[in-house]
Amino acid sequence: MINNFLFRKLPVKILLELRKSKNSIKNNLRMSREIECTYKVYSKIVKKFEMIGFLKIEKIGRENIIHLTKKGKEIADQLMLMNKKLKK
Repeated sequence: MINNFLFRKLPVKILLELRKSKNSIKNNLRMSREIECTYKVYSKIVKKFEMIGFLKIEKIGRENIIHLTKKGKEIADQLMLMNKKLKK
């Protein structure tokens, strides 16, 4: 189940963008626009990643700050390596 979800385009984009942005995202709406998906789809993917243990969501006032966990960083690093190798 995780494999089917993890290797889709949008989940990979989210993990890679989080890793590139120093492991945390403040503005979720902007992030959803950057990866070219609706906010609803983006938030479902983020919630699924939180359930799996790749992300931690921290609520501060009205904002949700998303952080990669240690497990999430490891997966994102591996995806980045795979991405670099495929581009060569």
